[in-house]
Amino acid sequence: MTNNSIPITHFDLSSIAANERYALWKESISVIFQTALPEKTPIDAFNAQLTTCHLSSVLLSATTSRQQYFNRPAQLIAQDGLDHFLVQLYTRGSTSGQWGKHNNSTVRTGDILFLDATRPISSLTDDFSNLTLVVPRHLLTALHPNIEHQHGAVLARESTFGKLLGAHMLALQDAALTMSAEEACAVGQGVVNVAALYFNHSLPKDACPAMQAATYKTIRDYILKNLAHPHLSPETIAAHFKMSRAYLYRLFDATEGVTHFIQEQRLLRAFT
Repeated sequence: MTNNSIPITHFDLSSIAANERYALWKESISVIFQTALPEKTPIDAFNAQLTTCHLSSVLLSATTSRQQYFNRPAQLIAQDGLDHFLVQLYTRGSTSGQWGKHNNSTVRTGDILFLDATRPISSLTDDFSNLTLVVPRHLLTALHPNIEHQHGAVLARESTFGKLLGAHMLALQDAALTMSAEEACAVGQGVVNVAALYFNHSLPKDACPAMQAATYKTIRDYILKNLAHPHLSPETIAAHFKMSRAYLYRLFDATEGVTHFIQEQRLLRAFT
């Protein structure tokens, strides 16, 4: 790590004796969650890896582990005083849970879950991998005061918002490995803006530049990946991302329109 790079911490139980891994994991994560293994799960089959990137005051954590219960009861909430939101993208496996008294849901691979750490959480995961943004409350409530009502909300993987935010989080994970400390400050605030807007289910005409850029990049990458497809068009792109053609056209105004962009990229590919 260079002097100008961001802090990145790794926690990997693979080198620990198999019969000691779960106890160490349970103790380490107890500052946020109480965990338990399903009945008859062999202790020596447990494993876990956790990598955390520090984007100024925002954390991005990549976790891989085995099936287990995660609980955050009122007593733990009162003890630790954690005043953060969690935005979780499941890249493998799923979780089913109760988020507060009345909100139950199942989160699939590709779905994104929004949690308020000041409210109860009770869930059971499969063997899983996920990406979690840990965001101080004041950063999100300053943008959208009603965001706290989204506890337990899920952005489905098929939705425009789910696809775009998921792609943004995955790109952020890749970029974090070579990101400078100065870049991390801007990127951390940018991803907070994007998450807040997507979980409030709005795509306003004057949406913030960070969200516009993330949306444009995701669609641009999709076009470049599918240039050879004969039916690639503004209509099929808008249908794929479940957005209006008008909004798609606005995103590509700077490149003389989405149709022009497709034609231009096909020509460039043909002659290179």
